[in-house]
Amino acid sequence: MRWVNRGLARPVAAAAFVAGLTPNAVTALSASSSLAGLAGLLFLPRSIAAGVLVALLLALGFVLDSADGQLARLRGGGSGAGEWLDHVVDAARTCLVHLSVTVALLLSGASLAWAVVGLAFCTIAVTQFFSQMWSQIHQPFVKATLEWQTV
Repeated sequence: MRWVNRGLARPVAAAAFVAGLTPNAVTALSASSSLAGLAGLLFLPRSIAAGVLVALLLALGFVLDSADGQLARLRGGGSGAGEWLDHVVDAARTCLVHLSVTVALLLSGASLAWAVVGLAFCTIAVTQFFSQMWSQIHQPFVKATLEWQTV
């Protein structure tokens, strides 16, 4: 998905640059689009049109999520606060997507067993996200430790 989002995000980042948007504004648009899609999933009547709208809003949220970083690089670099905001939105979206799908299934009359599946997916996604962030933060320490052990 990352490769798709990055390609689609390039023209979005360029348009945001021309429009004078900040990376944090694009992050806010990403979060808003994703939340609107998830709200649609939970509250719109079940229909093909609603499904298409939800899918488009979620896809837009993911494309904007990639565009915010590209815009930051295009503007000459981002900030620590912007990176933090991006990660917070990513972490929240990761949980909310799985939990919203689970709730939507339950509202549609699915078995309670689907709640276990949704919670498992949420747990796996959050754990993977945390481990990725931890790895990026601690990579210099881990690399130095591994180099020391091979001496």
